[in-house]
Amino acid sequence: MKWIDYINSKGNLEEYLSNKYGEVSAKSLVRLFNTRIGLPLSDSFNTVKSIDNMVFGQFIMAERALTTHSEEYESLMELAYAILRPKDDVIFDNTDDDKEAKLKTDILDNDAKDVIEECVRYSDMRNKFVKEDFAGVFYKTPNDIDEDEEDEEEEVEEESFEAKFSRDWYWYTIVNSLASDDILKHEAIYMMKMRDIAPHLAYLRMKGIIDYKQRKAEEMASKLKR
Repeated sequence: MKWIDYINSKGNLEEYLSNKYGEVSAKSLVRLFNTRIGLPLSDSFNTVKSIDNMVFGQFIMAERALTTHSEEYESLMELAYAILRPKDDVIFDNTDDDKEAKLKTDILDNDAKDVIEECVRYSDMRNKFVKEDFAGVFYKTPNDIDEDEEDEEEEVEEESFEAKFSRDWYWYTIVNSLASDDILKHEAIYMMKMRDIAPHLAYLRMKGIIDYKQRKAEEMASKLKR
């Protein structure tokens, strides 16, 4: 079964295949899909071997795919375009519309189970990178969320607006901060390797925590003097 069939089914695979190929063929295709072992696509595409070697822009594309869609098939479709790149690409480059259109056609023509296998393999690497290696750097941990709720529970309405702004402009804010608010430097930030970006963001987060605690201690000391 092709990836295009999986995507076009929009989560209703057997119903879609039945309408397209007939009920008997659909059951056979679904059974084959469920039992088939996915094969690597590294012979056909440039695949992600490690998060460290991704450029920041590609990582952001993949994160948006994983975090902004409510439907799984939409998330997988966008993720596949982010992590399966043209075989002859030396560096990540998604600025050529014709090349991107051909890439999407090539991906849609591949076996669905193989594409899903690549998405799962990437997700496993990503989860270790984001939730273990650099926990709390890109996203708040449960402990961070609890502390924020305790500190700001009286500012629910204002925080709601800030939360929406943060969600909509999250990655832009990070890139703009790293570029020192200079849009002319954004492109260079997007092309930096994750092995350089992630440790620097970890450093900035720890420095921010230390500065925040120091300010809180100073505020408390000032109140005690009154």
